Amino acid sequence: MPEGHTVHRTANQFNKLFAGEKISITSPQGRFAAASKLISGQKLIRARAIGKQLFLKFENDLTLRIHLGIYGKWNFSTFENEPPTPVGQVRARFVTANIFADLRGPTVCEVITKAEVKKVENRLGPDPLNPDPKGIEELRFIQRVQKSSSPIGQLLMNQEIISGIGNVYRAEILFRAGISPHRLGNSLSETQLKEIWRDSVDLLKVGVKTGFMITRDELRNKKPNKADRNFVYKREGLPCRVCSTNLTIEIMATRKLYWCVGCQN
Repeated sequence: MPEGHTVHRTANQFNKLFAGEKISITSPQGRFAAASKLISGQKLIRARAIGKQLFLKFENDLTLRIHLGIYGKWNFSTFENEPPTPVGQVRARFVTANIFADLRGPTVCEVITKAEVKKVENRLGPDPLNPDPKGIEELRFIQRVQKSSSPIGQLLMNQEIISGIGNVYRAEILFRAGISPHRLGNSLSETQLKEIWRDSVDLLKVGVKTGFMITRDELRNKKPNKADRNFVYKREGLPCRVCSTNLTIEIMATRKLYWCVGCQN
Protein backbone atom coordinates (compact mmCIF):
# COMPACT_ATOMS: atom_id res chain seq x y z
CA MET A 1 0.00 0.00 0.00
CA PRO A 2 1.46 3.42 -0.92
CA GLU A 3 2.48 5.52 2.06
CA GLY A 4 1.78 9.23 2.45
CA HIS A 5 4.72 10.56 0.45
CA THR A 6 3.51 8.73 -2.67
CA VAL A 7 0.04 10.28 -2.47
CA HIS A 8 1.53 13.75 -2.00
CA ARG A 9 3.65 13.17 -5.10
CA THR A 10 0.48 12.25 -7.00
CA ALA A 11 -1.24 15.43 -5.76
CA ASN A 12 1.75 17.48 -6.93
CA GLN A 13 1.60 15.77 -10.32
CA PHE A 14 -2.13 16.49 -10.68
CA ASN A 15 -1.56 20.15 -9.81
CA LYS A 16 1.25 20.39 -12.34
CA LEU A 17 -0.59 18.65 -15.18
CA PHE A 18 -4.29 19.32 -14.60
CA ALA A 19 -4.93 22.25 -12.22
CA GLY A 20 -6.90 25.01 -13.92
CA GLU A 21 -7.93 22.70 -16.77
CA LYS A 22 -11.34 21.33 -17.67
CA ILE A 23 -10.97 17.56 -17.48
CA SER A 24 -12.90 14.89 -19.33
CA ILE A 25 -13.51 12.05 -16.88
CA THR A 26 -14.82 8.65 -17.88
CA SER A 27 -14.95 5.15 -16.43
CA PRO A 28 -13.83 2.58 -19.01
CA GLN A 29 -14.47 -0.17 -16.48
CA GLY A 30 -17.97 1.18 -15.81
CA ARG A 31 -17.96 1.11 -12.00
CA PHE A 32 -17.41 4.88 -11.75
CA ALA A 33 -19.55 5.85 -14.77
CA ALA A 34 -22.47 7.55 -13.00
CA ALA A 35 -20.31 9.51 -10.53
CA SER A 36 -17.83 10.59 -13.23
CA LYS A 37 -20.61 12.54 -14.97
CA LEU A 38 -20.89 14.80 -11.91
CA ILE A 39 -17.38 16.19 -12.43
CA SER A 40 -16.50 15.51 -16.08
CA GLY A 41 -15.92 18.75 -17.98
CA GLN A 42 -15.34 20.68 -14.77
CA LYS A 43 -12.18 22.66 -14.04
CA LEU A 44 -9.86 21.15 -11.44
CA ILE A 45 -9.23 23.76 -8.74
CA ARG A 46 -6.54 21.84 -6.90
CA ALA A 47 -5.35 18.45 -5.74
CA ARG A 48 -4.25 17.81 -2.18
CA ALA A 49 -3.38 14.86 0.01
CA ILE A 50 -4.09 13.99 3.60
CA GLY A 51 -2.09 10.92 4.43
CA LYS A 52 -3.05 8.16 2.02
CA GLN A 53 -6.11 9.97 0.69
CA LEU A 54 -6.18 12.17 -2.42
CA PHE A 55 -8.74 14.95 -2.84
CA LEU A 56 -9.43 16.50 -6.26
CA LYS A 57 -11.56 19.63 -5.87
CA PHE A 58 -13.55 20.85 -8.89
CA GLU A 59 -15.08 24.21 -9.72
CA ASN A 60 -18.63 22.98 -9.01
CA ASP A 61 -17.63 22.44 -5.34
CA LEU A 62 -17.62 18.67 -5.66
CA THR A 63 -14.54 16.67 -4.69
CA LEU A 64 -13.27 13.33 -5.90
CA ARG A 65 -11.82 11.32 -2.99
CA ILE A 66 -9.43 8.51 -3.87
CA HIS A 67 -7.77 5.96 -1.62
CA LEU A 68 -5.55 3.54 -3.51
CA GLY A 69 -5.59 0.84 -0.85
CA ILE A 70 -3.39 -2.18 -1.57
CA TYR A 71 -3.99 -2.58 -5.29
CA GLY A 72 -4.63 0.93 -6.58
CA LYS A 73 -2.27 2.42 -9.18
CA TRP A 74 -1.90 5.53 -11.33
CA ASN A 75 -0.55 5.85 -14.85
CA PHE A 76 0.16 9.31 -16.33
CA SER A 77 1.07 9.79 -19.97
CA THR A 78 0.91 12.17 -22.95
CA PHE A 79 -0.59 11.58 -26.39
CA GLU A 80 -0.66 13.35 -29.76
CA ASN A 81 -3.99 12.79 -31.51
CA GLU A 82 -6.10 10.80 -29.08
CA PRO A 83 -5.43 8.81 -25.91
CA PRO A 84 -4.78 5.09 -26.38
CA THR A 85 -7.44 2.48 -25.74
CA PRO A 86 -7.55 1.68 -22.01
CA VAL A 87 -5.77 -1.51 -21.00
CA GLY A 88 -7.08 -3.56 -18.10
CA GLN A 89 -9.64 -2.50 -15.52
CA VAL A 90 -9.41 1.30 -15.61
CA ARG A 91 -11.76 2.67 -12.95
CA ALA A 92 -11.37 6.29 -14.06
CA ARG A 93 -9.64 8.09 -16.91
CA PHE A 94 -8.78 11.81 -16.76
CA VAL A 95 -8.09 13.52 -20.10
CA THR A 96 -7.12 17.04 -21.22
CA ALA A 97 -5.75 18.22 -24.59
CA ASN A 98 -2.69 15.98 -24.61
CA ILE A 99 -2.40 14.31 -21.19
CA PHE A 100 -4.27 11.42 -19.61
CA ALA A 101 -4.18 9.68 -16.24
CA ASP A 102 -5.60 6.21 -15.64
CA LEU A 103 -6.66 4.98 -12.21
CA ARG A 104 -6.83 1.24 -11.56
CA GLY A 105 -7.94 -0.77 -8.55
CA PRO A 106 -8.57 1.88 -5.87
CA THR A 107 -10.26 0.98 -2.61
CA VAL A 108 -12.18 4.28 -2.68
CA CYS A 109 -13.14 6.42 -5.69
CA GLU A 110 -16.12 8.60 -4.87
CA VAL A 111 -17.50 12.07 -5.54
CA ILE A 112 -18.41 13.86 -2.32
CA THR A 113 -19.71 17.24 -1.18
CA LYS A 114 -17.89 19.92 0.80
CA ALA A 115 -19.63 18.77 4.01
CA GLU A 116 -18.60 15.17 3.37
CA VAL A 117 -14.99 16.26 2.77
CA LYS A 118 -15.04 17.94 6.17
CA LYS A 119 -16.25 14.74 7.83
CA VAL A 120 -13.35 12.80 6.32
CA GLU A 121 -10.87 15.50 7.39
CA ASN A 122 -12.18 15.44 10.98
CA ARG A 123 -11.80 11.67 11.11
CA LEU A 124 -8.22 11.61 9.83
CA GLY A 125 -5.22 12.26 12.02
CA PRO A 126 -2.73 15.05 11.28
CA ASP A 127 -0.49 14.65 8.23
CA PRO A 128 3.22 15.41 8.81
CA LEU A 129 3.52 16.64 5.21
CA ASN A 130 0.89 19.35 5.47
CA PRO A 131 1.78 22.86 6.77
CA ASP A 132 1.75 23.27 10.54
CA PRO A 133 3.23 26.72 11.30
CA LYS A 134 1.65 26.99 14.75
CA GLY A 135 2.34 23.41 15.83
CA ILE A 136 -1.35 22.60 16.13
CA GLU A 137 -1.10 19.34 14.18
CA GLU A 138 1.94 18.23 16.14
CA LEU A 139 0.02 18.83 19.37
CA ARG A 140 -2.99 16.94 18.00
CA PHE A 141 -0.76 13.94 17.33
CA ILE A 142 0.79 14.07 20.81
CA GLN A 143 -2.58 14.31 22.54
CA ARG A 144 -4.10 11.45 20.57
CA VAL A 145 -1.18 9.15 21.36
CA GLN A 146 -1.03 10.04 25.05
CA LYS A 147 -4.74 9.29 25.46
CA SER A 148 -4.24 5.73 24.25
CA SER A 149 -3.10 2.58 26.04
CA SER A 150 -2.37 0.83 22.72
CA PRO A 151 1.23 0.11 21.64
CA ILE A 152 2.91 2.92 19.72
CA GLY A 153 3.69 0.44 16.92
CA GLN A 154 -0.04 0.04 16.44
CA LEU A 155 -0.89 3.72 16.88
CA LEU A 156 1.47 4.86 14.13
CA MET A 157 -0.45 2.69 11.67
CA ASN A 158 -3.79 4.17 12.77
CA GLN A 159 -4.75 6.84 10.25
CA GLU A 160 -6.93 8.53 12.88
CA ILE A 161 -3.81 9.12 15.00
CA ILE A 162 -1.39 10.18 12.24
CA SER A 163 -2.05 10.20 8.50
CA GLY A 164 0.31 8.76 5.94
CA ILE A 165 2.48 6.41 7.99
CA GLY A 166 2.61 2.83 6.76
CA ASN A 167 4.64 -0.26 7.57
CA VAL A 168 7.99 1.01 6.32
CA TYR A 169 7.92 4.40 8.01
CA ARG A 170 6.46 2.90 11.20
CA ALA A 171 9.42 0.53 11.56
CA GLU A 172 12.05 3.10 10.62
CA ILE A 173 10.74 6.01 12.69
CA LEU A 174 10.58 3.90 15.85
CA PHE A 175 14.07 2.55 15.23
CA ARG A 176 15.48 6.05 14.75
CA ALA A 177 13.76 7.14 17.97
CA GLY A 178 15.10 4.12 19.90
CA ILE A 179 11.57 3.26 21.05
CA SER A 180 10.15 -0.25 21.28
CA PRO A 181 6.98 -0.71 19.20
CA HIS A 182 5.44 -2.30 22.30
CA ARG A 183 5.65 0.86 24.42
CA LEU A 184 2.15 2.07 25.23
CA GLY A 185 1.10 5.43 23.87
CA ASN A 186 0.32 6.85 27.29
CA SER A 187 3.78 5.86 28.56
CA LEU A 188 5.61 8.11 26.10
CA SER A 189 6.70 11.61 27.03
CA GLU A 190 5.88 14.78 25.12
CA THR A 191 9.56 15.03 24.18
CA GLN A 192 9.60 11.51 22.72
CA LEU A 193 6.43 12.14 20.72
CA LYS A 194 7.73 15.46 19.42
CA GLU A 195 10.79 13.60 18.18
CA ILE A 196 8.62 11.00 16.44
CA TRP A 197 6.44 13.69 14.82
CA ARG A 198 9.35 15.83 13.65
CA ASP A 199 11.24 12.84 12.29
CA SER A 200 8.07 11.86 10.41
CA VAL A 201 7.96 15.33 8.85
CA ASP A 202 11.61 15.06 7.85
CA LEU A 203 11.51 11.52 6.45
CA LEU A 204 8.29 11.97 4.47
CA LYS A 205 9.69 15.13 2.88
CA VAL A 206 12.66 13.06 1.71
CA GLY A 207 10.16 10.58 0.28
CA VAL A 208 8.32 13.30 -1.65
CA LYS A 209 11.58 14.72 -2.99
CA THR A 210 13.20 11.45 -4.04
CA GLY A 211 10.25 9.11 -4.55
CA PHE A 212 11.91 6.59 -2.24
CA MET A 213 11.62 5.76 1.46
CA ILE A 214 15.22 6.50 2.44
CA THR A 215 15.66 6.55 6.21
CA ARG A 216 19.45 6.44 6.49
CA ASP A 217 20.56 10.06 6.53
CA GLU A 218 23.91 9.42 4.86
CA LEU A 219 22.15 8.08 1.74
CA ARG A 220 19.69 10.93 1.15
CA ASN A 221 21.61 12.55 -1.68
CA LYS A 222 22.41 9.27 -3.39
CA LYS A 223 20.41 6.63 -5.23
CA PRO A 224 20.83 3.67 -2.89
CA ASN A 225 19.80 0.13 -3.68
CA LYS A 226 16.50 -0.89 -2.12
CA ALA A 227 18.28 -3.19 0.33
CA ASP A 228 20.41 -0.33 1.64
CA ARG A 229 17.77 2.38 2.14
CA ASN A 230 16.53 1.41 5.60
CA PHE A 231 17.67 0.30 9.05
CA VAL A 232 15.22 -2.50 9.92
CA TYR A 233 12.43 -2.87 7.35
CA LYS A 234 12.55 -6.32 5.70
CA ARG A 235 15.94 -7.03 7.32
CA GLU A 236 14.72 -9.68 9.79
CA GLY A 237 17.49 -12.02 10.93
CA LEU A 238 20.23 -9.70 9.69
CA PRO A 239 22.52 -7.83 12.09
CA CYS A 240 21.40 -4.36 13.16
CA ARG A 241 23.38 -1.66 11.35
CA VAL A 242 24.00 0.01 14.74
CA CYS A 243 24.36 -2.67 17.45
CA SER A 244 24.74 -5.92 15.43
CA THR A 245 21.82 -7.63 17.23
CA ASN A 246 19.87 -9.83 14.81
CA LEU A 247 16.73 -7.94 13.80
CA THR A 248 13.29 -9.21 14.81
CA ILE A 249 10.09 -9.76 12.85
CA GLU A 250 6.71 -10.38 14.45
CA ILE A 251 3.04 -9.76 13.75
CA MET A 252 1.30 -6.78 15.33
CA ALA A 253 -2.39 -6.27 14.51
CA THR A 254 -2.06 -8.52 11.40
CA ARG A 255 0.89 -6.55 9.95
CA LYS A 256 4.57 -7.49 9.89
CA LEU A 257 6.63 -5.56 12.40
CA TYR A 258 10.40 -5.13 12.08
CA TRP A 259 12.55 -3.87 14.94
CA CYS A 260 15.76 -4.19 16.94
CA VAL A 261 15.48 -5.45 20.52
CA GLY A 262 18.98 -4.10 21.19
CA CYS A 263 18.43 -0.50 20.12
CA GLN A 264 14.72 -0.03 20.90
CA ASN A 265 13.48 -0.06 24.47
